[in-house]
Amino acid sequence: MNRNIRITGKFRLRVLAPGREWVNEFPILFEVNGRKRLVERGYITDLVSRPWFTAPIIRKWGLHGLGSLKHDADYWWQDCSRAAADRDYMAINLACGVQPIDARAIWSALRVGGAFAWWNNARKRRNGESAFYGGDIDALPIADIDAPKGIIEVDA
Repeated sequence: MNRNIRITGKFRLRVLAPGREWVNEFPILFEVNGRKRLVERGYITDLVSRPWFTAPIIRKWGLHGLGSLKHDADYWWQDCSRAAADRDYMAINLACGVQPIDARAIWSALRVGGAFAWWNNARKRRNGESAFYGGDIDALPIADIDAPKGIIEVDA
């Protein structure tokens, strides 16, 4: 693991809308280049940290999926710059084993096409929308999605 990246917690998603939305079951803390992001229990993610036009070449879930969780939260809260969120995402992707050429392609696509998601999330927050699931998380089915092995440190 990159010494500038530390991920702690337990990673498991629950299915909210099959193939479209998942709910984070356990809090997970990302520390990347000195910045911390706690993705709390109940956070809803679409795992689409890639612009729509890359869908034919970049799967929704793969080695880049763990980074997508943090990236989605960064784009929601917007307490760092969009560029910093995209850089952190690329760093996590590389740490998770995404090939450098693929990580660079995803990063480049985000730099070109990520502004819409950034603006849309800002609008949703202004309108009082929530990014958290209000129902019984434990009643949702467990997603068949795993993080790359050896990436997350589990707190005792």
